[in-house]
Amino acid sequence: MTEDEAAIRRLLADYCYYTDASDVDRLCTLFTEDFAFTGVFGECRGHEAMREMHRTRGPERIRAGRHLTLNSVVDLAGDEATGRSYIVVLAGGEQGLSIMFAGAYADRYVKGADGQWRFKSRHIHAHPMETLG
Repeated sequence: MTEDEAAIRRLLADYCYYTDASDVDRLCTLFTEDFAFTGVFGECRGHEAMREMHRTRGPERIRAGRHLTLNSVVDLAGDEATGRSYIVVLAGGEQGLSIMFAGAYADRYVKGADGQWRFKSRHIHAHPMETLG
């Protein structure tokens, strides 16, 4: 695994941790200023839209789940890359853990002048629950 691929995998993990902690300020550092987050949950573009999305969804709802990014594939092309991953969000309830959401991400990443990889775009789509077995 190259250093760049390891850095992108760290980006994916940080996204899950910061989302679960409702740390939207740190979450924004993982995205370019002009990023696009699109898909099943709507669309937001830019850091202020990300903050608003987290305010309106309620941090307690986001914090209730645990995001897991799985089976990530990253394709590097210089200072840009694309990736795809499965996303599973677990939630605790009276009967234990359950799947709150399952889907997939299609990502675009860019490496900034500071050497840090960031999301340029994330598109999320849901997997139908009947496919979860």
